[in-house]
Amino acid sequence: MVYEKGFAIVGIGCRFPGGVTSLEGLWNVLSGGKDVVTSVPGERFDLARYWHPDRKASGRTCSVSAGIVGDVKKFDAAFFGMSPKEAEALDPQQRMMLEMAWEAFEDAGITPSEAAGSKTAVYVGAASTDMGIIHADDPSMTGPYAMTGTSLSIIANRLSYFFDLHGPSMTIDTACSSSLVALHEACRAMEAENLPMALVGGVNVLLSPLSFVGFSKAHMLSADGRCKVFDESGNGYVRSEGGAVILIKPLEAAIRDHDAIHAVIRATGVNSDGRTSGIALPNGAAQKALLESIYEDERIDRSRIAYVEAHGTGTAAGDPIETKSIGEVLGHRNPGEAPLPVGSVKGNLGHLETGSGMAGLAKVLNVFEHREIPANIQLKNPNPKIDFKGLGIRVPIQNEPLPKAEGGKGVLACVNSFGFGGTNAHVLLEEKPAIVDAEPEFADGAILPLMISARSMESLQALSRIYCDRLQGKDAAFFNRTACASAHQRERLPYILLVNASTLEEVLASLAYFAEHGALRDDLPAAVEHISNPRQGKTAFVYSGNGSQWAGMGAELLANSLRFGEVIDEIDEAFSPLSGWSIRAYMTQSADAWALDKTEVAQPLLFAIQVGLTVLLREKGVEAEAVAGHSVGEGRPLGLPEHCLWPMRLRLSMSVPLCRARCMAPARWPLPSVLRRSSWSFSPTSTVLKSQAGMRPTTLLFRVMPTRSML
Repeated sequence: MVYEKGFAIVGIGCRFPGGVTSLEGLWNVLSGGKDVVTSVPGERFDLARYWHPDRKASGRTCSVSAGIVGDVKKFDAAFFGMSPKEAEALDPQQRMMLEMAWEAFEDAGITPSEAAGSKTAVYVGAASTDMGIIHADDPSMTGPYAMTGTSLSIIANRLSYFFDLHGPSMTIDTACSSSLVALHEACRAMEAENLPMALVGGVNVLLSPLSFVGFSKAHMLSADGRCKVFDESGNGYVRSEGGAVILIKPLEAAIRDHDAIHAVIRATGVNSDGRTSGIALPNGAAQKALLESIYEDERIDRSRIAYVEAHGTGTAAGDPIETKSIGEVLGHRNPGEAPLPVGSVKGNLGHLETGSGMAGLAKVLNVFEHREIPANIQLKNPNPKIDFKGLGIRVPIQNEPLPKAEGGKGVLACVNSFGFGGTNAHVLLEEKPAIVDAEPEFADGAILPLMISARSMESLQALSRIYCDRLQGKDAAFFNRTACASAHQRERLPYILLVNASTLEEVLASLAYFAEHGALRDDLPAAVEHISNPRQGKTAFVYSGNGSQWAGMGAELLANSLRFGEVIDEIDEAFSPLSGWSIRAYMTQSADAWALDKTEVAQPLLFAIQVGLTVLLREKGVEAEAVAGHSVGEGRPLGLPEHCLWPMRLRLSMSVPLCRARCMAPARWPLPSVLRRSSWSFSPTSTVLKSQAGMRPTTLLFRVMPTRSML
């Protein structure tokens, strides 16, 4: 099915063998030609009991080699709002999917709260029931969360539940093609139902020996413990765990929203082998028919296809059949044409089974990003049953540049994925469009504030270390992009670290110190805050009145901020002729000399400082969507009509606190006892003050209440 408008992959989260948790980490494995397959950890099950070199041995497996993601028991239950009891009953596949989905949102720069309540869909490929199997022998382990913790359907539903997503939500099991079938179904649903986004993924986990024994008996596992793809010694596959989640949305919407795009989905397809000589044996004719159903569409230019990521498991039957179908439909067989590069990620990672389609897709995203095709590391002697030259295909044995498409058009690449029950899936990807968004302009060397947040103090420390490591050696432009993304494209969580430094060195020192000690250095400009409900809301400015003043207020800012000083000087130009004294001069004297008990001093100072702070905030891009003020705080100059010239607005505004202060000064708190009687209450009274020191008459409204008078 060809998608003329296309769907953009805007975010990805992943867990692959070898501790890979990002596309960057996967690229380090691929470009470095690394083999990250190891063995099943001993704590999963008794390896000595279940391994035997003879696959015919009863109840034994010929291989316990595996690609392992790490300790699948580790899970931050509190982050996802779960009790320890519920988390303990949770299938690690659900845990990984939650983590990867959250990271996909973050990678996309879309906060999960933005998607909450929307018709965002969830499609997940999964089949492993290992968690249920290992608990089946002991019913006493069954608790209130056992069913939701181990049911395959809940893997997708868990994401919809946690993120509050209201689109279609389903787990799909077509064995090893599950994740690409899930992607196919997600794209079809988005096109048919006009859905805004979809989370699509695949996942696998290796907990029980039962599947190892079963696949060994079926002669699918390699006794050598490696996927020797396209090699003459290929004798089966090695099992692996992990997966990935991608966030997709219509390409037009992604461009409109200025999303970072990894690649564009141009077509997907699914079919079945039907009847074959055995249900687990592939059907070359069906695989070829699937490719033809997509590439016979005249809207697809086959000449732009620069790479094919094959299913490529390293089995004796599968590799020759798959390469034949690829070559007959897509191979470059014309004279003078370079053969089409074909590869498989399974040589590096092993076979993730239901998550394998996502692994292949993630590899293609890296091929696009780095414009390089990595080597197939397990290929030593090409399989003689594969006619590479006649099919117009070849397998790179060293890293090589990605070929360019003619005419300046985007390069295409595709991914195959086949299930052992006969369900075949295919996806065609196009490299991201060449879109250049205008970079925000910053003063040379200027450093923005950096705000990072986490669910707990311990997590905030760990995140500080991650940011510190990521920012090492980077310039101010990179830092400012990172700061913008952290502030606007990550979910706001309860524990917040803010670093408002003037140099990158101060930023790194603040992050490093907090990461190590969980505290702040007194000599560095940083702060830590805990906010129980940190979700981003609208901004309001609240201006305080008499009573908030203190000796020396604003003096440090005046001494250290050139812009604040400029604003105070502008205010002084309007204020000094009216008052006979200078606000700057008053703020620069010793705090002991401040006479804040005098209303005619305190209120103009409060007013001027709040105006200065407002200007600084606005020039940093902080705009108020609501404004409130009390007492002198009601007379802010920015509340005057915007068409008024700044000097005029200042003169009009400064006359209010000065006139008000002089009016109130003779009262000298406390008020006379007659005004403190609780029975007194006066309605607003309009009073016109006579001109003083050249001021125009000003109309003020007073409300006198018990023990208090408000202007």
